[in-house]
Amino acid sequence: MLTGLLPHANGVNGQINRGWDLDRHTSPLAQILRDEGYTTYLVGFSHACQDPT
Repeated sequence: MLTGLLPHANGVNGQINRGWDLDRHTSPLAQILRDEGYTTYLVGFSHACQDPT
C-alpha cells in the first residue's frame, strides 16, 4: 500500500485481516489518483485476504 508514510504513521502495523487497519485520515496513492481523475487497477495476486476458514 502506497501512502507515502511509514507503517507507524499510517496505522497499518500488521496484517489487515489480523485486526490492523489504515488510519481513516490517510489516503492511499490510488485514492489520491482517483480523486484527480485517474483510473487505478490492482494487477496480480493480492495477499491481503480473509482466512478461508
